Amino acid sequence: MIDKAISDRFKQEYLYGVLKCDDLRSASALHTYAVFLNKLPQQNDLLPLYLKVFQTNNQYAVDALLKDKDPWAFFDFVRVANPYVVSEIFVTFNTFKRNFTYHKTLQVFFRLLKRLYGTGRAGYDVYPLSILELNSLAKYLDESKGQSDAQNREILDILICLSDLDRMNEVDISKSAIGKQASRIRSDFLDDKRTLHKSFPDLLLERESKVDLGIQPDTHVAE
Repeated sequence: MIDKAISDRFKQEYLYGVLKCDDLRSASALHTYAVFLNKLPQQNDLLPLYLKVFQTNNQYAVDALLKDKDPWAFFDFVRVANPYVVSEIFVTFNTFKRNFTYHKTLQVFFRLLKRLYGTGRAGYDVYPLSILELNSLAKYLDESKGQSDAQNREILDILICLSDLDRMNEVDISKSAIGKQASRIRSDFLDDKRTLHKSFPDLLLERESKVDLGIQPDTHVAE
């Protein structure tokens, strides 16, 4: 009889192999998994699984998960984002360079954060983000496009809500710091005479020289 600890370890190793999706076999397994999740009714209990798929940054798996769904509205079923979900979103932002994260994943994440921080102070009470996390979000602003660009607009809306945290007589230094940084980033983006390099360390604004959004799976396996 197989020991439960050994069995659990094997399950974790196989799941890690699927989520790593670094070969055709695992990419196909991930795609099949995403197709399966797509067909289930969306619910909070599945949030950790959705996040795992998004965090692979495999466009084929993400497309399968989002099939027939609007990325901007994918997380609309979430009434109140819990700290775990928000934390994992910022982990994803920190993992990839600004031009490397799949744009549909960003759309899903940005809209959830916009809903959370729509009233900056209430959102901050749910998840008090750090300066590092704020910067990891704002690094996705694209200065080659204007403020009317959908992705830029979403980020700028979040920033203007967060800038409200910097109020006169605010006693929470961390909260004021977030408000000041959000306002600074937004101003640097909107001012033609300034650039985002004034807001961030140069490392955050680096781009990946070769963008690879994952191995294409054998879709016959999933379909």
